[in-house]
Amino acid sequence: MSEPDGRFAVAGSVDNGTGRRAGASGRIRSLLTRRGPIRLVPEAVLLIAAYAIYTVVRDSVQGATSVAVARGVTLLHVERVSYLDPEHALNRFVAAHPVLAQISDYYYATGHFLITIGVLVLVYWKAPGRARRYAAAWYAMNLLGLLGFWLYALAPPRLLPHEGFVDTVVKFGTWGGWGSHSVATVSNQYAAMPSLHTGWAVWCAITIWVVTQRRWARVLALAYPVLTVIVVLGTANHYLLDTFAGAAVAGAGFGVVAALGAVGRWWDRRALPESPTPGQPTAQEGAEPRPAAQPTRP
Repeated sequence: MSEPDGRFAVAGSVDNGTGRRAGASGRIRSLLTRRGPIRLVPEAVLLIAAYAIYTVVRDSVQGATSVAVARGVTLLHVERVSYLDPEHALNRFVAAHPVLAQISDYYYATGHFLITIGVLVLVYWKAPGRARRYAAAWYAMNLLGLLGFWLYALAPPRLLPHEGFVDTVVKFGTWGGWGSHSVATVSNQYAAMPSLHTGWAVWCAITIWVVTQRRWARVLALAYPVLTVIVVLGTANHYLLDTFAGAAVAGAGFGVVAALGAVGRWWDRRALPESPTPGQPTAQEGAEPRPAAQPTRP
């Protein structure tokens, strides 16, 4: 399958006629498009590293609950004065309909995992040459999200006292939710900013839009982030501004990959000798011919 050009393409190895390969961009492309079983090794290392960072972040915010709650109250006030506060209305509507609430809770708990895995499988199947590049954008997005959790611990609406939000997971006893002690001890309850549920959904939408031309698939791709935003607000797990930040880190993830490609191409232009302009003679072609040597007389 040929590799189409795109905004997120990473330059490949370049042969300038000397038999040498372009160093930086070639290595970046090899990292982002490597095929075969060996590609699972760096991905596994990245996943382990991400979980280790998440554990450090989770443990670092456990003692900052009062700060996280105060930030939540402030953020909610900012939304109210800006008329950007649909959280209460959506949460009241969802909590008033038990079936809808439980569907939303399970969607929130499992949907982003299942759909993201499905999109990754789709990319490896439809565009294996680009799969690693999109996976790299996903990793970058999550690392940026973890940085946000660490720098700005934020209590979600469901944990704000006296604000009238209903924690639908606790109220309706969703299986596997944070209402159980075993789940609460391994999850960061103050990781609301940014909303990685929204970030993952936007990543899925962009990826599907690029790798497929089917209209129905693109319609579903666009609808997925919208539905996710409604769910995370209706279950009182995020603020509207969290979802904006989630979309931003998704775009930033793709931006990181594009920047790596640009750096690689810039480095290659510095490292490789300049090629002659088309139509311009080379040094040998433009040189004056030497006169034939005259025989010397004895």
